[in-house]
Amino acid sequence: MADTVYLGCGDCFRCNVIHPFFNCPIDDYHLTIYNRWGEIVFETKDIDEFWDFKFEGYNYLEDGIYIYFITGAMSDSGTPFAVERRGEVHVFR
Repeated sequence: MADTVYLGCGDCFRCNVIHPFFNCPIDDYHLTIYNRWGEIVFETKDIDEFWDFKFEGYNYLEDGIYIYFITGAMSDSGTPFAVERRGEVHVFR
């Protein structure tokens, strides 16, 4: 089984939250999103928690490019392996 990670929102034209989707279970999940200055704007270890483009849960962030890092562990046929993914989220309204 591949370790593909989809960062989706359902409707790409009206995305209200960002939530990664995995094609198999993940352990030790950690998602961190940074702004262009390297400040953490969102962080979670809860696979069920979504990022709603707010900083500290209150203010919507400016339009721009945000960097995400995902780490965790998956297993393929009982053999665990580390997962590290990074990418960009483009926010515009």
